[in-house]
Amino acid sequence: RDVQLLETVPKAAPQQINLGGNELTSLEIVNRFQQLKSLVACANALQVGCGLVLRLPKLTELDLASNRLVAIPPLGQLPQLQVLRLQRNQISRNWGELQTASQSLRELDVSQNRLAWQQPTGEFDAAMGVLSKLSRLKELRLGGNPISDTPALRYLVLTYTPKLSRLDGLPVTD
Repeated sequence: RDVQLLETVPKAAPQQINLGGNELTSLEIVNRFQQLKSLVACANALQVGCGLVLRLPKLTELDLASNRLVAIPPLGQLPQLQVLRLQRNQISRNWGELQTASQSLRELDVSQNRLAWQQPTGEFDAAMGVLSKLSRLKELRLGGNPISDTPALRYLVLTYTPKLSRLDGLPVTD
């Protein structure tokens, strides 16, 4: 629960860190590990804010599942991010932040959140626009969100993301 021990680890040492289940409210300390490729920080007390601004140029995998996130966290300083796991939070906004990872993101899990994307407000069209910009996205999990009840959601998502190979764990077929 005390991540101050990480200060004793040489900066170039870890490529993977698992901080899951520690009730952490900040990940600021991991920014010192510029070679870090995988960070698991699931089952903590993380919220979007200054303690969640990550500056890790080599990070390819980030797991923030089961935290207290209400929005997609800042991704702008994670240029190589390929796998993003945000399931089991309360995310309902800031979907546009995903565009900052549009050239690298391959796998995205936002299942079991509060994504509603209302049609009359334009949220749905905006969300689909963001998805269409994720040019390398191969796997997407949306199940367990209010949006999951939308008729023909699978067809609509596949229309905007034709390169997907898996949607909600199921293979995409022609």
